[in-house]
Amino acid sequence: MALSDAVVETRLPAKDLDRARVWYAEKLGLEAVDERPGGLRYRCGPTVFCLFASRGASEGSFTQLAFEVDDIEAEVAELRARGVEFEEYDFPGFRTVNGIIDLDDNYPSRGAGERGAFFRDSEGNMLSLGQPVGASTPASAVPALRGTSVLLGSADPLSLRGFYERVFGREPVEGWLQLGSIGLLVDGRDDVATRTTEPGRVLLTFDTDDAKTLADRLRAAGAPVVSELEEREDGLFCTFEDPDGNYVQVIQLNESYFARIGAREI
Repeated sequence: MALSDAVVETRLPAKDLDRARVWYAEKLGLEAVDERPGGLRYRCGPTVFCLFASRGASEGSFTQLAFEVDDIEAEVAELRARGVEFEEYDFPGFRTVNGIIDLDDNYPSRGAGERGAFFRDSEGNMLSLGQPVGASTPASAVPALRGTSVLLGSADPLSLRGFYERVFGREPVEGWLQLGSIGLLVDGRDDVATRTTEPGRVLLTFDTDDAKTLADRLRAAGAPVVSELEEREDGLFCTFEDPDGNYVQVIQLNESYFARIGAREI
């Protein structure tokens, strides 16, 4: 395998791993998704970084880990409210104002400029926030989204809604099932058939860290199997039918997939 296809993860040293765990939870709102003796593993979007117990200490004179954000001023304000202290610089061509620096250049694929802010973690590692500016499609040109939802029309909404409640172990709130970042609403309609005639036209896809358990829950709820759980290039995939014949796909993406789509560079 070529190194260009390898998974890349940042490693940050910590003299006191317990202290670091608390700091990342309290200051950044991040919890480890995995751990081992002497190590903590975190996931942010498609990227991963790890903290490891080390006798050495970082000098913190350069950026070791960067977070790309959409609104740096809002993020700086929130982190300050959590107790994060931002660095201030006043050098020729490198001057912060209220903890934020504006730069006139960036990688060509990332835009014409960048805004940045820098802070240290409990172990002295230098972290940063970055916001690309001047991209070919400015964020202001796209309306802000408050959320995304899916509505399933059904001739038997009670049965279909109950199916999803059993599979995901969720209680509806005002009719809505919150499944990850998506709200699912099952509604009765008199303009739909009892079963869908084109189940492959729209797939309800659920990305999970445990595809096997979710597949077992679908099977236990009586969902017919369309394709058994199998390993593919990007991870684990399987497909079931819900009571109306809609296809329900379960995926568990692997680290190779996240490496291939690329860590966002700041």
